[in-house]
Amino acid sequence: MLSVLCAATVLAEEFRFDSAASWSTWKRPHGLIEFDDRGRLQLVKFRKDINAVADASNFTHLTRSRGANVPGGIWEAGSNPATARRIIDGDRETFWQASADDPLGDWFVQIDLGRTVLAKEIRLHFPDQEGARPFRQFTVFTATGITSDALDDLFIFRPVYLTTQPNRDTTVSFPLAFDLQDSAQVLDPNRDVDLEKFNQYRLIQYINFTVEDFDPEGALAEIEVIAVGDNVSLGNNLRGGIIEGLSARSTENILFGYINTASSILTLGFEGRVRTWEDQGTWFF
Repeated sequence: MLSVLCAATVLAEEFRFDSAASWSTWKRPHGLIEFDDRGRLQLVKFRKDINAVADASNFTHLTRSRGANVPGGIWEAGSNPATARRIIDGDRETFWQASADDPLGDWFVQIDLGRTVLAKEIRLHFPDQEGARPFRQFTVFTATGITSDALDDLFIFRPVYLTTQPNRDTTVSFPLAFDLQDSAQVLDPNRDVDLEKFNQYRLIQYINFTVEDFDPEGALAEIEVIAVGDNVSLGNNLRGGIIEGLSARSTENILFGYINTASSILTLGFEGRVRTWEDQGTWFF
């Protein structure tokens, strides 16, 4: 048996099994190796600049109101929910329209990315045909996924884009850079952190598209959320593991892409002994 792991376009290394018995003893690293269309093993590619909406349904997470293992996708649609999924199907020829019979307050649709991502841009695509034109007035909100209620899924949505005049473009794209001064966040001045680059991204799990004016022909074809790339920490519990320090607790909670769980490090000390970060921290492998 022969497996080829491609390291470059023209270079490759062979990982050879001489017998079926040898093959049966090999444990394939979870999430790192895959078979291509020709049956050859290859390394999984971790992508950059991904559309986090495209594979949202591949991710599941815990919720307060809907239980565990809830997949990403359409979280809620106030009007015409039967066609809401068209805005995440990857087909710009299909679209969602609100029902003219519903009040304007119900003209919204929310997307759940299935996990929290670090996003840098949102793109909106609208149809432009008879009976289906770009929505003229709307606001886009995002939420990190942190719930403000211990028993319910109540998210704090913040506006990231709103129309200031009637929109007629079929594509609207806007960056998620911000210059808000967060008084609750303090960065160590001795760290080499470029705040200008730091503020180019937002943590996002939910997107809310809200129509602000009655628009019978208004339609939305697709929403894209451009994230920095695939999260390599997901699946760590299946392919590696965690070595916890003496005072670290629930460290796996920071590796699942679910922002409502957390890890903690307890403060410990002994008389005459200084506890170092190696003693109290957490190691991943």
